[in-house]
Amino acid sequence: MPITVLTSRVTTARQCYGWLKGCTAKLMPQIDKTEEVVRETINEFKEAGLIFDGEAVVIVHGYTANVGATNTMKIEYA
Repeated sequence: MPITVLTSRVTTARQCYGWLKGCTAKLMPQIDKTEEVVRETINEFKEAGLIFDGEAVVIVHGYTANVGATNTMKIEYA
């Protein structure tokens, strides 16, 4: 399955193309409003033909003050 990393850190985006084979990255100015960013990204994927209506999208992210921490996983449908 394709993996897209949404990040505000240039270093993380570079690692996606170097170390994490098969991943792509989308550099975001900020990711404070997670729900908005996810919805916009799903809509962009649909417009690009990467996903279609009704397909499952797995979202993994963190709601914590610890940078790089991940404590949430959910499934949304396009």
